[in-house]
Amino acid sequence: MKASKKILSLLLALIMLLSTLAMVACNGDNGDGGGNENGNENGGGEQKETYTVSVKNEIGANLEGVTVLVYENDELLEFGVTDSNGIATFELSVSTGYSVRLSGIPSGHTARDSYSFTGNTALAVLEVGLIEGENLSGAYFEVGDFMYDFTVPDSEGNEITLSEIFESGKKMVMLNFWYVQCSACQLEFPYMETVYQEFKDEIEIIALNSYGDSLANIQSFKESMGLSFPMAQCPTQWYAAFNGTGYPTSVIIDRYGVVTLIETGALPAERPFRCIFEHFTSDNYVHSTFNSVDELVPVEKPSDYDIVNPSSDEIAGAVNKEGNDFDITYSFIEDDEYSWPFIVFEKDGVTCIKASNSGIDTSYSIINAEVYLEAGQVLGFDYYVSSELGADFLHVIVNGDAIYSISGNSEQTEWKSCYPCVATKAGTYTITLTYIKDMSDNVGEDLALIKDMRVVTVEDIDTATYLPCYPASSSNGIVYTYEEIFYNENDTYYHVGSENGPLLLINLMGVTEFTDQKSLYDIGVEGGLVVGEHDYYEELVQYCNHASNSSLAGFCTVNDTLYELLITIDGIIGYSENDNFEWLKACKYYQPYATEEQLEDPIKGLTTYSAYEATEGVDIETNVFFYDRTIMPRGLWARFVPTRSGVYRITSHNDNQSGVNGWIFDQNGEIMYTYEADERMWQVEGEVSMVIYMEEGVDYYIDIAFWNPTDTGYVYYDVEYVAEELELFRLASLGPFTYDMSATGDNIYDVIAGGISVVVDEDGYYREDLGLDENDEQIYGSYIYADFVASTTIFDKPFKDYIVIKNNEEVELPGMISLNAFNFALSETDNEILSYLDKYNGDTEACLAYLRTYWGEDFDANCELYRVDEVFRGEYHGRGENYTEEITAFLDQIITEHGDTEGCVKVNTELAEILQALMDKYTFSGVENSWLKLCYYFDYLGPNN
Repeated sequence: MKASKKILSLLLALIMLLSTLAMVACNGDNGDGGGNENGNENGGGEQKETYTVSVKNEIGANLEGVTVLVYENDELLEFGVTDSNGIATFELSVSTGYSVRLSGIPSGHTARDSYSFTGNTALAVLEVGLIEGENLSGAYFEVGDFMYDFTVPDSEGNEITLSEIFESGKKMVMLNFWYVQCSACQLEFPYMETVYQEFKDEIEIIALNSYGDSLANIQSFKESMGLSFPMAQCPTQWYAAFNGTGYPTSVIIDRYGVVTLIETGALPAERPFRCIFEHFTSDNYVHSTFNSVDELVPVEKPSDYDIVNPSSDEIAGAVNKEGNDFDITYSFIEDDEYSWPFIVFEKDGVTCIKASNSGIDTSYSIINAEVYLEAGQVLGFDYYVSSELGADFLHVIVNGDAIYSISGNSEQTEWKSCYPCVATKAGTYTITLTYIKDMSDNVGEDLALIKDMRVVTVEDIDTATYLPCYPASSSNGIVYTYEEIFYNENDTYYHVGSENGPLLLINLMGVTEFTDQKSLYDIGVEGGLVVGEHDYYEELVQYCNHASNSSLAGFCTVNDTLYELLITIDGIIGYSENDNFEWLKACKYYQPYATEEQLEDPIKGLTTYSAYEATEGVDIETNVFFYDRTIMPRGLWARFVPTRSGVYRITSHNDNQSGVNGWIFDQNGEIMYTYEADERMWQVEGEVSMVIYMEEGVDYYIDIAFWNPTDTGYVYYDVEYVAEELELFRLASLGPFTYDMSATGDNIYDVIAGGISVVVDEDGYYREDLGLDENDEQIYGSYIYADFVASTTIFDKPFKDYIVIKNNEEVELPGMISLNAFNFALSETDNEILSYLDKYNGDTEACLAYLRTYWGEDFDANCELYRVDEVFRGEYHGRGENYTEEITAFLDQIITEHGDTEGCVKVNTELAEILQALMDKYTFSGVENSWLKLCYYFDYLGPNN
């Protein structure tokens, strides 16, 4: 776009040059500025000087490629084009009568009619703003580009025009691309709204839905979230115009009409929004662009709050346990201006030390405690941590080795003990405590407190403690000795020291003494585990997946299959041909203290052999998943073994805003059930209800996980026995349309709707087709029912008019029948144009004015394509007839008896034909039985299904 406009500028300059050649020749000019060899005087001795024209815009950018025309008394003398510095120079006779005009200026810029010289220089400063008359669809914007003006319809029936927002005095506009089901969008909206209320007189937010959600759904979402800024629809291409790679994406347009920031990802805190809005509304604002919001959110420093590092003696006086006389030296990182100290603090009358970065996002506090310990001595302390689960952590590190990460105890009410260091030999030990906070908001009290630092013996450890040890040791780094490992047939894992000793854990995702410079995962990815035609990485990768999701990041327990694989890998990449256990250099284990229980399997719940156990009934102790980290792709598993065959219902309970999804796997770990909200009579927002027939004594695996994999918290679930058999009223066709990948020839990639097979019975009603019996007689299953009173997965409105509550009053809204959806003489675009015409009370000129703004440069093409003038005349372009009267007649057949089918109509051939025409009109045309996506049936669940 920019290059083509430069070319047009040059062509214009060339045309103007050709048109003035004759005039210049008549004046005796030689065509190159005239003058003698050095350009100081012409043949007649007239004095020449260099005149300079500088062209830039009001935000300080030099403008290259602008045509500069020099006039004297309205007569064109010279022209040139600005260079990369925005400068054009001319050799001209000395005069005070020159003026400058500009041509070929870039879009978004406005020039004055002319500019004057001051002495030998002229400065042309162009005003900037939005680019008018362009369509965002098909455009591409980068940071620094001028934004196109646009108009969009919002969810409250208004038209939002970008230029009008700036004309009203707003200093900044944020475009936020989102969609209704986007959990990350839902996460940031409350913070955005809070800060918007502070700045709404100076900024505007336009939440643009490019995902296809209807305006009605957008408005419902807006009301449910309590949002006040405009929420509107826009074409999908607009999102692509900003190289959108994920939702939400926010685009900042400053007061000069320039795209200054494109930020992908949620901002789950008030501070980033406040920093953005403060910067762009400042009275001293100077235009600048940013690659990331991080550049606008300054990292706060202790010096900003006049916080200084306490002395070692001050810390010792506050944190050391009274009567414990061991010499512990405390220190901070003196040369790190961003490192917050631990400071003396008092909580509920208890003196302690506190991480001073409480309430400061994207920050960290660090303190080191150095102590000399004899072999067998233990360093311990008490802590009180109330923080955001999975986000803000107190890390405990001993001699550079991470021991504990404490997070998420937002409701902690008492102090807890921690013993991070048991001295294996005499020496000086350094314990580092660091409290690290992310960008998101604070949860709980946002406190990390330490007290009663002490040196004790192993016998004094009074809380279950697990400390890392290593099964491979060496005094010189060359010769290693290995602890003995044993296989436990009960848990199918290898242990250290005995079959009931600590679990053996291998680091598959990090650099170790075994792999030296790369992780085992990296070696496998790069082809380092290939022997002949066999790639052992294909066997290792499943364990790498477990390790990447492990509660001990990167570590995986070793079962018998992995054990054999590691010995094989050792033979491939190990240093010694005679040592098959070098892989133990990549391992560690956790020695327990003050408990007889070993450390829980860090990959617990990640696979069939490590699954949790589920029990029948309501059991909040057993039937619960706890997510303190992101687990991909499926979440945690629980094994359920029915004690009797029958139909079971598994329902979830959680407090997370984004909700959950669920799956059931068979005994081989293969998916046999995916929750799809297909049960008409069970619709609880954000929860799952999985109904399935299970056989007694067979292993099944339940998996319920948050929709947003980064969410943390508890998911409780119940396992309810329903009956020996059940007829479940559920959707007849699940999921989206697909392609028939098995088709060939002309039918390749035919669109298919899926769903159950149906057949018409003797009375003309559709029923589930259960095939033929031994006498070739048709076996009929459930009748098929169309839902007339509820929205579906296809349409966001029911067929029948419906009631909503607004401002505590009942308001009747039109359903699809009233909205002409069943008038198949109207095409979908006919309907759309008629809705705009209705909006302007039949005023065709007003409707066209709106469409001109909405369609932009595509207006003429769309008017022709959609034959708008014919629609205005009442000539429509649908593929069928008006079935409004026929579908209205079915309203009398709506089932009113309470039960599963209440609000439905039993489908006969006539209704099926109308529903198929509806699907042909609004979805894929001609897809066999696509109408089933609007219908329910009774699905038999039992021993004979």
